[in-house]
Amino acid sequence: MKVTFTVFILVFAQLCYASKYDYNKLRFMEYNELRQIKNTAIKTSRKFQYPRQAEKALNPLKETLKLLLSRPNDDNLVSPLITDIESELETLNSYEKTLQTIVDESLAAINNKKLNPEYRTTAALCINNLLLEIKPKALENVEVAKVICKLADQRIKIPEDIQKSSMFRSLYLEKSPSDVAAKIMNWYAEQKKVKVSGKTQGCPFVKRAT
Repeated sequence: MKVTFTVFILVFAQLCYASKYDYNKLRFMEYNELRQIKNTAIKTSRKFQYPRQAEKALNPLKETLKLLLSRPNDDNLVSPLITDIESELETLNSYEKTLQTIVDESLAAINNKKLNPEYRTTAALCINNLLLEIKPKALENVEVAKVICKLADQRIKIPEDIQKSSMFRSLYLEKSPSDVAAKIMNWYAEQKKVKVSGKTQGCPFVKRAT
């Protein structure tokens, strides 16, 4: 019981730390440690009744998904680690909504110059990883496609100070998440065999490609 409580406190501290992610620290967390955090998040979420206790049920899953996406993925650990979290969110009919929330929170962090560069750079990395991970799902899930398409329409550019910080740390980031999102949606349209117009406002790809 004592060991279980200690583990819970450790994991809870990690989840609270999610509001101040630092990719430099996350990159040194190994698979077993991350898997433990993921498993505990799922157990914690299941303690609450959904939808009556929706926020309490969803928050551990959202914060852990955000944490995993905020880690440099040089070792390709993101996909196997987030699969169970995604399944839980899908079961709660909250997967797409959670993705959009993570994007919105990350964009807010990127644009908040009061935050330290490491946190803002981590937020940019989170969006980068999120786009790469959800790209295949867009073909079968129009709501996921809408998340990508909305980002494409926002014309987001990574601020120069974050670019410099990421280059100093040898961390490759796209200069524009919106450009990446637009490329994904053009790929999406090709797979769906439809023509799209990038000039149209209001997420045009999805309406024509479904």
